Amino acid sequence: MFPNYSWIFLIIVVFIAVFVDLGVSLRNSKKISVKSAIHLSILWIALAVSVGILIYFHAGIDMAVEYITAYSIELSLSIDNVFVFILIFKYFNIEDKHQHKVLFIGVLSAVIFRFIMITLGIYVIHMFEWIFLPFGLLLMYSGYKLPLMGGAKSNSFDNNLILKFIKKHFNYSDNSKNGELFFRKNNKFFITPLALSLLVIEKADIIFALDSVPAVLAITKEPFIAFSSNILAILGLRSMYFVMSNAVQDYRYLKHGIGYMLIYVGLKMVLSFFDIHFSNYISILMIILFIFCSIMLSIIKKPVIRK
Repeated sequence: MFPNYSWIFLIIVVFIAVFVDLGVSLRNSKKISVKSAIHLSILWIALAVSVGILIYFHAGIDMAVEYITAYSIELSLSIDNVFVFILIFKYFNIEDKHQHKVLFIGVLSAVIFRFIMITLGIYVIHMFEWIFLPFGLLLMYSGYKLPLMGGAKSNSFDNNLILKFIKKHFNYSDNSKNGELFFRKNNKFFITPLALSLLVIEKADIIFALDSVPAVLAITKEPFIAFSSNILAILGLRSMYFVMSNAVQDYRYLKHGIGYMLIYVGLKMVLSFFDIHFSNYISILMIILFIFCSIMLSIIKKPVIRK
């Protein structure tokens, strides 16, 4: 439905955005302030909304709502990603000023990986429509499990098989003060905590994609909308991390809202298998309701700090 120039425009926008973000990343040798992160997050969301407006003028209100619904889901799931990234950086004791480098590389690889996953997902759905049933059940299970993982600790990575393998078979150094992923010393090649944190983040993104890709395909089978909504949400992940990392304890019920959202999207996929369909207008309202209520509940029931 979307012509080739739409894809060319999207690719150019993504390349420009990544180039600008890379410039910011390379210039920053210290922690990104919350104020700067908020400004960057607003810019990323504004960029995504602008694409939605262009879709509206090109394809109409229904396609625009489809895009906004898909983007809202992906943005909500990105927030959940942030919670895991916080634990990863805490576990490896990564300094604030080096975190943006790992996040940038992780986001860039996630863009490439999601493109492959979405392409394969759309192909599989067109070939095997019954796949909606297991995809939907997977999302419902993920939504059920998500709030139960809210109490995860940073030491939950102690038994990670990748970390055990690398530490056993490669030279490993706890020194990452220079912000290097690797370094040579005495003719030996060493891996730093920065590199290991990146590997764990890459593994986490693969797991996140198992929820993210089916969720976006539950809303749209249009490749342009599926890819653009997913990628634009991912591109804002780095700045969102620096916003949420300072307020993660203030939104302890957000995981519940995201979990209920996944259950709803999974139910939507399961019912669509039986030819029962929910309008995307209803879906966007449900997503807003779940996220808004979870945020409000977190604010109202904010833990009391005893002196």
